[in-house]
Amino acid sequence: MFGMGMTSYKSKFTVLIDFFGVLCILTSLSCCMGRNDNKFTKSTELINHTSKYDSCSKTEKMNNLFSKLINIPELQQYINIQKEPWLNQKNLVIIDFENYTDSLVLNKFGEKVLIFTESGLVGKNIKAYIHIDSLDVSENTARMKFNYSIQGVIGYVEFSDSLNCYWSLEKLRLIEK
Repeated sequence: MFGMGMTSYKSKFTVLIDFFGVLCILTSLSCCMGRNDNKFTKSTELINHTSKYDSCSKTEKMNNLFSKLINIPELQQYINIQKEPWLNQKNLVIIDFENYTDSLVLNKFGEKVLIFTESGLVGKNIKAYIHIDSLDVSENTARMKFNYSIQGVIGYVEFSDSLNCYWSLEKLRLIEK
């Protein structure tokens, strides 16, 4: 009889511990419900590619991509030629081969970046420009080949999108001709 009373006591004690364990788990989960910064929400967004990508327009994504390109620190030594008085060209110019950039608004050196197609460059006295040779943009990566012929520079860049419409530089290769 003594043994049965102890067994019954241990079972009630185990049930009580299990109850408090479940209560703690439920309390923890209810505290996290509705919070946007918990790990569960972020991983779900990564899997579903929902709100972060959907809130980023193509124009905004391209604007941020080209802004990142013209502000690459290693490229500045070449494009700083725009500041030289002998060039008589205060605006940085981008020549886009397929008119991806027609609605972009970029600034460099305190001036608006001018964007033309190759045919739009004809007849203009523009000597220095970044020519986009190829551009491949997917949902979360961008690869671009370009040249800046006035300085004899050919470049290859690869960016990844960090899910918030901003690009991070993954690869850069600059070659001087």
